[in-house]
Amino acid sequence: MVNRDTLQEGKMIYKEPFGLFEKWFNEVKARKDILKPNAMCLATIAKGKYPTARMMALKEYDKDGFIFFTDYESRKAEDIEDNHNVAATFYWEFFDRSVRIEGQAEKLSSKENEKHFNSLPVNDQVILSSSPQSLRIVSTNEIYERKRDLEEKYLKSGSKLPVTDHW
Repeated sequence: MVNRDTLQEGKMIYKEPFGLFEKWFNEVKARKDILKPNAMCLATIAKGKYPTARMMALKEYDKDGFIFFTDYESRKAEDIEDNHNVAATFYWEFFDRSVRIEGQAEKLSSKENEKHFNSLPVNDQVILSSSPQSLRIVSTNEIYERKRDLEEKYLKSGSKLPVTDHW
């Protein structure tokens, strides 16, 4: 039985849904054979008013919501800017469980974005900074060149990669 205030699993009753999500998520993360326990399908509403979905990674969560990241220039960011209503679904086949979340997406502060960007491995930062999401790529060489330039400028010198405006 599910309502806005409680979730019931067997004989356990959770006063708020985050308790059950946390329990399930921790069970999934504990299994070493599940490669991406934080994988979720994020659905948005495109400008033409049709739904669109893609796989994303949950970065963290708390009682205030679920955090994921995207490039502000991506199609999903444009969808969210136009219509803040989103839905996310987790599916954990081994446990035969799924969780559906519906709500409104909002941007994090610049400070929070920078904190999360800086927590990524430097190689991931380089890849994210060199590959524009959702844009048509004329040549993959463009991306390789940008990646190589960033590696030369930041990795070899040991400098900190700046957070882009669109992260």
